Amino acid sequence: MAAVTVVNQTKNNPVTKAVVAGVLIPAIFLIVYGSLLLRQEIKRLPVIAAVEKINLSKPVSPEELSAAIKTAVGLIKERRSSEILADLALLEMAQAANTAKNQGESGKYFQDARVHLTESLSLAPANPFGWARLAYIDISLNSASEKTAKELYLSAMTGPYLPNLLLPRLEMALASWRYFNEAGKALFREQIRAAWRKEPMKVLDLSRKDGFYPIIIDAVREGSAR
Repeated sequence: MAAVTVVNQTKNNPVTKAVVAGVLIPAIFLIVYGSLLLRQEIKRLPVIAAVEKINLSKPVSPEELSAAIKTAVGLIKERRSSEILADLALLEMAQAANTAKNQGESGKYFQDARVHLTESLSLAPANPFGWARLAYIDISLNSASEKTAKELYLSAMTGPYLPNLLLPRLEMALASWRYFNEAGKALFREQIRAAWRKEPMKVLDLSRKDGFYPIIIDAVREGSAR
């Protein structure tokens, strides 16, 4: 009888009820939220496949890109995440390249990519590829500017020595050189030396572009003199 009384007292104890609720409600929330994330990741598979092809420089048909873009847009309506926004921007950049002959259509894809990439970076700013892609979009839509110099600086600060990004970013930085302040120029002189140590022939190819040679040779000589 005493045992039954203890059990009944426990069931009716408001502190116990609060503890149970405090444990069960978050647990249920995590289960439901986890299942929603899993469902979204399954839906995201066509987007991931297309993005993977782009990153590996494999061809992606306009039809596949359109389908992946449509899927990504639907996913963003469910949950806005920096990863999906960045994926969507990359898909739109690829579609802009596919429609390059139609300036109006290509420009629209670039503008959409810029909007989505800007939002992605506002959610997760430590994304060197994102900042570099934003600079690429701005150069494609307009030309090199103080804005692109700032974006490239942020890219280099968040990921200075990423092999797949070092040379493409450096080419854009050289095109934007006159817009950098002294801190930016110092950062990219070091980038030039890093690229020279890794890919000297490709840096030589870059130096043949108009106006790039003096910047590159000065940075390399400065490194050699240390």
